[in-house]
Formats: sequence, structure tokens, C-alpha cells
Amino acid sequence: MLPRTQRLTTRQFAQVFAQARPIRHALLQVRVYRRDVNDSRKVGSTRAAFVVPKKVGKAVVRNRLRRRVREMYRLHAAREKLATRSLDLIFLLSPSALNASNDEMARALDDVLRRVLRA
Repeated sequence: MLPRTQRLTTRQFAQVFAQARPIRHALLQVRVYRRDVNDSRKVGSTRAAFVVPKKVGKAVVRNRLRRRVREMYRLHAAREKLATRSLDLIFLLSPSALNASNDEMARALDDVLRRVLRA
């Protein structure tokens, strides 16, 4: 699980979802919102949320997929220093992500996060 400072609250989630721009991949979509320095209490922290639609399956299946992707993100964020940027990220997983292998999912996440850093 991510530390509390790296998670979006419900109120923050609604604001980010409305104002963020999407970056799409076949397995997932990331909505990116760049915060102003005055917009957050903790400057330079990246916050994230993970969403899996009910189309994917029952709660057990959705939670397993969410945990899998959250852990991949956590390991990637440590390598790429994403935690030092003032970003809010919402990861929306597609139903095809359920059948993807860990390598495919890691490549998709890497591709999307690379595009987030470039933008």
C-alpha cells in the first residue's frame, strides 16, 4: 500500500478527475494533473489513485488487479523519482488488463509513466 501522503482523498480525486488530461494505453489510462506549488500542503509529492471498473469482475478480482498494479507503480516510482514531482495521477485499468501478464502490465505502466514525465 502507498503511504497516506501519496494517496488521493475523495475530494482530491473528484477535482483531479475533472481537470486532468488522459494518457491512454490498451491496458490502462492515466489521468494526469499537475498541481501548483500553492495547491498542496506537501510540495513535490506525487499522489496516485487506482480504479478498476466493475466490468472486470467481482470485488476479489478487482482488488487483486488493483494491488498488482499499485505494487508495480510503487516500485517504478522509486526508480524514476516520480515521487519528487507535484503530480496527481489516476490509473484507470481496462478489462483487458485482467488477462495481461506481469511483463505486459509492467511495460504498459512503464510506457504510460514515461509519457507522463515527458508531458
